[in-house]
Amino acid sequence: MATTDPGPTRRRALAGGLAVAACVACCLLPLAAAGGLLAGLVSALAGALLPAVLLGSVAAGAAGAWWWRRRRPRPAAATAACDCGGDCPSGRAEGT
Repeated sequence: MATTDPGPTRRRALAGGLAVAACVACCLLPLAAAGGLLAGLVSALAGALLPAVLLGSVAAGAAGAWWWRRRRPRPAAATAACDCGGDCPSGRAEGT
């Protein structure tokens, strides 16, 4: 006579499920470690490059401001006071 006791089947299913869960956890552990290592490397690289990016941005902003200022036309009053076209070395008209 065969028994229909579900006890051993549930135990086997539980043991099998735990074995599968442990296997999945062990297989994902190296992937998680590699992901953490990669994230740490990217973080360190970004931390090392941040000052260079900041200095480059400041330098680009300063160069842009200088270029913008050089492109603006000079006021007429500043060029009319000088006979040499507003580019006198001493700031005064030549011959005075």
